[in-house]
Amino acid sequence: MNTHGRQSEKRPAQTALFGAQLTGFSLLALGFVLIHFLPGHLIPTIVRWAALLILGIVGIRKRSLTYWIFFAMLVGLEIGLDWPGFASHLKILSDIFLRLIKVIVAPLILGTLITGVAGHGDLRKVGRIGWESLLYFEVISTLALVLGGFAINLTRARKGLCISAGSAEGVPPKKPPPRWGCFFLPPFSGKKRKAHR
Repeated sequence: MNTHGRQSEKRPAQTALFGAQLTGFSLLALGFVLIHFLPGHLIPTIVRWAALLILGIVGIRKRSLTYWIFFAMLVGLEIGLDWPGFASHLKILSDIFLRLIKVIVAPLILGTLITGVAGHGDLRKVGRIGWESLLYFEVISTLALVLGGFAINLTRARKGLCISAGSAEGVPPKKPPPRWGCFFLPPFSGKKRKAHR
């Protein structure tokens, strides 16, 4: 009976949370629609920030990492719309984030593989799972490449891209790649290595 009472107490709270979340997303959508009808006015901006405030309060109550990631994307979009100059200065945060991701990926994969192999006692099972994983990776990667190519050709995203000849003037001329002999032989010959030109 006690667990039934707790579940009945949670239902109104979850319903109120869902209602607030729905209100926040509806206000945000309204704010984006109002941009087209009231360009340059402060009203759409106020509506969007009010929606983000509601969604932030919902996030505090919800405590979901996925929700906070989505919320941060919406706040970033709003900052980019309202203050593009300030938003360009925040690029350093995305650079730091991407570098941290690059740093953690290799140890994470290695740790996952070691834990997975150590957790199985039967090496045959590990080999079978490895082949299945490799096959899955290849099939999904090929499917992603085909879908990406199809989407680019369908939307013609490359059309309209104009690169002026003047923008390439500041680029230094390409150096030819070093030859293998110029790279490996000097340390063994006792001569100083000369720069390849």
